[in-house]
Amino acid sequence: MNMNNVIIFRFTKDIEFDEHTLAKKLQENAAKPLGPQEMRRSGWVVPELMADNEFVRVVDGCFQIALRTEEKIIPGAVVKEMVAERAEELEREQDRRVRSKERAEIKEQVILEMLPRAFTKSSVSLAYIDTVSKSLIVGEGSAKKAENLASTLRSAIGSLPIAPLSMKMNPAYAMTSLVDLKKDFDHKLAPGSNLVLTDPSGSGTKITCSGVDVHSDEIRKHIDASLQVTTMDFVWDENVSFSANDEMQLKKIRFGENLMDQADAGDIDDPAGYYDAMFSVFLGVVRDLSSDLISLMGGENTDAYIESDEDE
Repeated sequence: MNMNNVIIFRFTKDIEFDEHTLAKKLQENAAKPLGPQEMRRSGWVVPELMADNEFVRVVDGCFQIALRTEEKIIPGAVVKEMVAERAEELEREQDRRVRSKERAEIKEQVILEMLPRAFTKSSVSLAYIDTVSKSLIVGEGSAKKAENLASTLRSAIGSLPIAPLSMKMNPAYAMTSLVDLKKDFDHKLAPGSNLVLTDPSGSGTKITCSGVDVHSDEIRKHIDASLQVTTMDFVWDENVSFSANDEMQLKKIRFGENLMDQADAGDIDDPAGYYDAMFSVFLGVVRDLSSDLISLMGGENTDAYIESDEDE
């Protein structure tokens, strides 16, 4: 199970489907081979170690799902070179300058010609719907990939009333305050030794600090110079390390020995059961860890979900 990064969406309405309805919808929208003239295609696949027709894994009130995305790899430099050659040829033949609209049409034609011969890259994104915390948890570090999974899920089931995790306080301001005030974070969350500071004015200033005491005078000087903490490492319950950024994305999640021992409690001779045991530990950690982090950072803006129209 590879979910070292997670992006959280909240359901803005009650979840109106069960695992059986969800599985049926995903099977109807199962992954299909990429066509010769297609640039990109996403479709649902069976999660790891599940039977061929079981598109949903159910563990502890969560429905795990898997989305496969295939896309053609067409080098931009090659396209640019071919477009330039054809534009120059057209200019010579017609003794005139090729307009930007014509160049765009030439580029589109070049890509269409290259598609059937292009290499295909395939990737699988894992996610799960947590009916306890009423969340969609996407195992990606890229907002673009997370949005692709959410929109593909919405298309499959018809409606997906979700919104990105919303905070009462700007996360960058909250993390900066935690560092600046030199306070202990709380009984479970402690600061790590890595952080990134950036200039909120948009000047492009970015300072990465590794292996530091976040409450040190060095960091304080950067904050006094109007830089804000936009990414920061944390340690949760002395057992989990992770990084959080100013969009509340959790990255580089790593379990300590105690939690790994819990995950290893499953029967290793039963691969599916062992996976479920590992997944169960992961689910509990993400629920509690994210709850503690949200509280530390000033709380969740639940009013934003009432106003959201993400299901349209």
